[in-house]
Amino acid sequence: MGSKIEIIYSEPKANEGKKVFDLVKHCPPLDVNSEYLYLLTCDHFANTSIVAKDDSKIVGFISAYMIPTKPDTVFIWQVAVDNDYRGKGISSKMIQGILKRPACKNAKFLEATVTPSNESSMKMFEAAAKHLNCDITTSPYYTEEYFSEGHEPEDLIRIGPFTKQ
Repeated sequence: MGSKIEIIYSEPKANEGKKVFDLVKHCPPLDVNSEYLYLLTCDHFANTSIVAKDDSKIVGFISAYMIPTKPDTVFIWQVAVDNDYRGKGISSKMIQGILKRPACKNAKFLEATVTPSNESSMKMFEAAAKHLNCDITTSPYYTEEYFSEGHEPEDLIRIGPFTKQ
């Protein structure tokens, strides 16, 4: 990686699903889903998801969607940033990019689930709430009983209400 980087943010394309899958595999503690799921996400949810690229290398990815039963809420499913690119504000810019999309025009809230041990994700969402100048709440959501043995519970993060900037 050179000293000067120029990150380009865009909607993911179906043919980038494999690269996204490879990125997520190298971003513990993220749960790695099937390669096919990333292909579908890059295809079916492109209007609410985002990739960050340094040249042709995908260095960041967020999968997100509008919650069907909450049309004012964007759910951030997974955030991945290449280890060499962390600390450069990429995840923050990806969240901002998603919220500016036409598909998210009615969004007033952002939600995600985070395991209690994932401090970096919590810090990222706290920074997003600060940037959006709104409240963030955390509450128990998916307890350990929802998962196979060994998976931590997932707490619900809710940010908002916010107005578009």
